[in-house]
Amino acid sequence: MRTAVRSVHRERTLGGPMSDANDVVDRFYTMWAERDLDLAYELFEPDFRAVPIAHESRWQGQGPASMRHHTLSWLLGMPDLRMTELRRVRQADTVVSHWEMAGIHKGDLYGVPATGLRLRCEGVTWFVVRGERIVELRTSFDALGFLQQLGVLPDSAAILASIANSSRP
Repeated sequence: MRTAVRSVHRERTLGGPMSDANDVVDRFYTMWAERDLDLAYELFEPDFRAVPIAHESRWQGQGPASMRHHTLSWLLGMPDLRMTELRRVRQADTVVSHWEMAGIHKGDLYGVPATGLRLRCEGVTWFVVRGERIVELRTSFDALGFLQQLGVLPDSAAILASIANSSRP
């Protein structure tokens, strides 16, 4: 099985040349690509926290073990999952990464049994790095589109039509 991690663009770096913060985020993507889940203990501070951006987040982690578990959950649901970084911007200790995730749904994922469907979504993660470790991350991704691809929710047109029909007298 071949996994891919590549950075298509590193848009701009403010606050100095490519630095440790960028190197740390590179290692984060390596953790996913190489399935090296124990790397979480090197990458994340003991007081690391994942701050949810979503309205109803499924994961709100603290500490390296929570990131290891979160990554494992995705990889069990999509064993061939690929994370591809599309763009990156860095300012001081903050790195913002626009990424794409793709793979085949072959195992339980968020309580949804395997469908065999090829799934793809994009997201953005904000990393706050202290020294050589991540202390905080905030991720936003197209959860609606992802759930629609899983077949859990109808497509957007059907949702909007349902809303329009229910508001008629």
